[in-house]
Amino acid sequence: MGNKMPLRYVAEMVCDRIAACEVYKGKAYTSAAPLEYYEYTKNYITIHPRTRALLEKLLHMLKDQGEEATFAYLRRLLKKGTY
Repeated sequence: MGNKMPLRYVAEMVCDRIAACEVYKGKAYTSAAPLEYYEYTKNYITIHPRTRALLEKLLHMLKDQGEEATFAYLRRLLKKGTY
């Protein structure tokens, strides 16, 4: 089991996944792409259960509600300072 990641690194991981998917998918990018890639690789990632839960929540939020809502939620969490 991995260590619980600091919130700012979880936020960075989400942004990195979005950026990578936008680059690799190009015009075929959708807000579901980062979740789809995560689902494909999640069995190979060592990650703390609470970090995994937050990452999955954010990726599902991105898919269902879009970037604006997901980034707003992340900003609120970052102001709070914990998850």
